[in-house]
Amino acid sequence: MSFGNPENKKKYNGIEYENSFDINIGETFFRTHDPQLGRWWQVDPKPNENLSPYCAMNNNPMLLSDPMGDTTWLYNQNGIYLGLVPDKLKNQVHYMKTEGDPGAQINTKGLSKKEINELGKSFRQNSIAFIGNKTVSDMRKINAQSMSLNREVGFVGNVGKDKEIRLTALPADKRNASNNAPLESQIDTKYPTAEQQSNLFLFGHTHLTHGWTTPDPNPQSVFGEPSPNSGNRGDFGNFLYRNNNTGEKGPSPALVVTQYGVTVYGSKQDASNISYLLYKSLK
Repeated sequence: MSFGNPENKKKYNGIEYENSFDINIGETFFRTHDPQLGRWWQVDPKPNENLSPYCAMNNNPMLLSDPMGDTTWLYNQNGIYLGLVPDKLKNQVHYMKTEGDPGAQINTKGLSKKEINELGKSFRQNSIAFIGNKTVSDMRKINAQSMSLNREVGFVGNVGKDKEIRLTALPADKRNASNNAPLESQIDTKYPTAEQQSNLFLFGHTHLTHGWTTPDPNPQSVFGEPSPNSGNRGDFGNFLYRNNNTGEKGPSPALVVTQYGVTVYGSKQDASNISYLLYKSLK
């Protein structure tokens, strides 16, 4: 039994409505929703790359619900983006083994919440590798080393027995600079044979973000967007030998790490394959 007329604070999407001092905002788990503007106050830690990170519910709050923002990001073994599943599981990036690179992305339109959740579970059970909290811990350590040296630092990733990707920093030398890490040559030095490199799952490097105290909504500022290929090759390119019996280097997943988060992409230069994820969004 209750006395008086207590207000139900759980309103739209189950978001707790806070009207103390007339601030009138929605306090969600990951960010603050302003119902007057229909926008988030902070950068969405689990964004859709095709929308503003401040955009709420794809500007369609009557149709779409996003009280938590939980998601499974999907890529294949070549670093090609397969799509995302808006499930209610811990936020992770999973890599699937595919025959070739599919042209169409995963579409969950028309599926129920239960079906979407089961789809997310199925992908996770059948994935060959994933980025989780152990991977994030490795990213933070490598970034701390990079910030201490004031140089970009390269690294490679192996898949553990639990399928989680673990990262190992490449030894830095005098060629490492604040805007460069000689990835390919350092990989070839530490892992000189095709067999050794075929056991590596991905490569990556850090980008320095000195001077930023809080994340800026521009991905290039926050995440150090991968540099396009140019005379010095940039951040794209096949830097690892693959187990393809061709004796040639092939496509693979790739990462760029900063103090705020990680850019997930593939060695093939393609803007549609890039995801920008804050550390706190990954579990």
